[in-house]
Amino acid sequence: MRLTLYLRGDIYWARGSDDGVKFRKSTKQTNQRKARLVADRWERELLDPDHFRSHQATVHSAAERWLREIKVAKKAETVRFYGVKIRHVQRLLGDVRLAKLTHDKVLGYIEKREAEGAHTHSIHRELTALRLTLKSAARAREFSRDPKTVIPIYRSGYEPLKDWVTAETIWAAIRQLQPFRGAAVAFAIATASDFSSIFTAERADIKRDFILVRGTKTSTRKREVPRIDVMAPFLDYAIEHSLPDGQMFFPWNKMSRDVRAACRRAKVPEFTARTLRRSAATWLVAAGVPYEVAAKFLGHGSTAMLQKVYGQLAPSDAARLINERLRAPIVPAVYPATASEPDKAGDTESQNTVKHGSNEVH
Repeated sequence: MRLTLYLRGDIYWARGSDDGVKFRKSTKQTNQRKARLVADRWERELLDPDHFRSHQATVHSAAERWLREIKVAKKAETVRFYGVKIRHVQRLLGDVRLAKLTHDKVLGYIEKREAEGAHTHSIHRELTALRLTLKSAARAREFSRDPKTVIPIYRSGYEPLKDWVTAETIWAAIRQLQPFRGAAVAFAIATASDFSSIFTAERADIKRDFILVRGTKTSTRKREVPRIDVMAPFLDYAIEHSLPDGQMFFPWNKMSRDVRAACRRAKVPEFTARTLRRSAATWLVAAGVPYEVAAKFLGHGSTAMLQKVYGQLAPSDAARLINERLRAPIVPAVYPATASEPDKAGDTESQNTVKHGSNEVH
């Protein structure tokens, strides 16, 4: 479709039609050659709207739309987590148009972040945020390439923590805290709650057979955690020392810092709020609870994270569980229980054979 230029006063205007609808639009140009360039761009946009969107959209605008998408999806934890990561991408790449985003530009981003002293794991997460942004842009028909052609392979070298603590260590720390603070720690271990879930707990969530945990990180984090015997003392302490009505615990922004300080006063290994989830998982797995059941208790959708990060078995626990399940021998003994006396007759025969063989040689 060819747009027609005409003068209206000193300004060139263009007229044409889009899907049968006639329109007129000012080029805001007094020079005919410049007006023709504007009209030619409009013609390309009308013929290929996807091409137009990709040349108009920037990394910044695409990232803002992606954050709106996950906010609408009610993924509050994801918004908070990736909101921080994507801001670095917007700061350094925000003005780049998606059509001009290249592998070299993203490599340059990585080099700048490393020069700023950013941890490799943080950079890896930022690239993940950029990848998700480009996928969102693809859904909006603003980006038609494979994100893999733009985002370099980048290894973070991150090793997730696998530490855990014993019940005795947790009780020692609780005794060093004010009871209403210790109650939050006790609730966290009793329900394997993450930080945000602790402080959204309400008294009405405590049922006779289970506790409703109001997790928000994933769809499986809001769950009914069964009341089990091993966690009963912690849950009883939490109920006794928490607020009597409504929300169970006051906000506690410095929980990990205060818990570590309590550990130092108690002279026990230091731990944080996140350590409590790993500890709960480890106790369950070490007791022989199947990974599938332990994963449900923690609110994981599968056993993958449990096997990789949580619930790490010590060799002694693994040996104990194996021995408990294999009490009857399943492999026949290879060696006799006691050493037997040599067979004298056989030994004499062997000696004669050797002697006879010696005579034959001569």
